[in-house]
Amino acid sequence: MTSKSSDSTNLRGWHVHKFGGTSLGDADCFRRVADILLDEPVARQAVVVSAMARTTDALLGLVAAAEQSAPDIATRIDAIATRYQSTVLALVKQKHGSDEILKSFRSDLEDLRDVLRAIALVRQAGDRSRDLIAGYGEIWSSRLLAAYL
Repeated sequence: MTSKSSDSTNLRGWHVHKFGGTSLGDADCFRRVADILLDEPVARQAVVVSAMARTTDALLGLVAAAEQSAPDIATRIDAIATRYQSTVLALVKQKHGSDEILKSFRSDLEDLRDVLRAIALVRQAGDRSRDLIAGYGEIWSSRLLAAYL
């Protein structure tokens, strides 16, 4: 697990952490990241997170599958959803916002399905569609870490 810190002139007084996907591979990894952040009380702390390990690859795999109109897209989405939802439930208690996180996640999945259907129709993903889909992983990680902290 790596935490990269920066204290440049532009970031005077800020302590910046960047956690890659391997650092956010599962619930235990999220706990270790939170421990790093909470063990280092700094007034101005920023955190940048990647998608959970293998999530970006899985999302880009969905794009490729949609371009080929592959029949297993729903199964692939379900696998991503199961992994994320189980991580949310392992980390965030209901009273602390797991319902809200999961509601946002389900809404994102509906949007994801819509974009993938459009890609399947034209059998080609534009850069914006690809970027939109790939970016969901970072959004999901940041929501989860924020709720857990």
